[in-house]
Amino acid sequence: YLLTGLKGVFGAQMREYVMAYVLFFQRKVEAFSSRQSNKQWEQELLPTLKDKVMGIMGLGDIGHDVALAAKAFGMQIHSLNAHSRPEVADKHFHLATLVNFAESCDVIVNLLPHTPDTNGICDEAFFNAIKPECIFINGGRGNVIADDAMLVKALEEGRLKAAVLDVFKQEPLPQEHPFWTTKQLYMTNHTA
Repeated sequence: YLLTGLKGVFGAQMREYVMAYVLFFQRKVEAFSSRQSNKQWEQELLPTLKDKVMGIMGLGDIGHDVALAAKAFGMQIHSLNAHSRPEVADKHFHLATLVNFAESCDVIVNLLPHTPDTNGICDEAFFNAIKPECIFINGGRGNVIADDAMLVKALEEGRLKAAVLDVFKQEPLPQEHPFWTTKQLYMTNHTA
């Protein structure tokens, strides 16, 4: 059998998925929708994405498309890669400096593959290092989150702004799983 990787196919889907959620939070879509429902007129000055930092964990073929889309909005790109230093990134981190990477980002997008090195990489230290206004988007693999309950607790305690999850350790996600009812956690069903 000849086993080959499928390259250059999913970049557009992931790019749209990530940027849809980044813009959803940046432009406060949910807040304005709530104000409309409550017939509240409240103007506010919204900052742009310019100079915000998107950290991409596993900036490979798919991540490259995401990075280019973020750069079109003026964002800086930080990469977390085991060995490579992608040219599209403004700053590079390696797995050994994961906490430094997490501290530097306004948005973190996980696109890492499932390997022994990535299993449980998003642990307590990782979520403690994230800025409270950071958005965590997992479009890669569910195994990177060390403990689902820990992510729920981090959201409940306001240690990060939101989590967007497209992949899970178990799919379909059991109905009793706490992700279904966690505030500021947005789920899609392996559609990114």
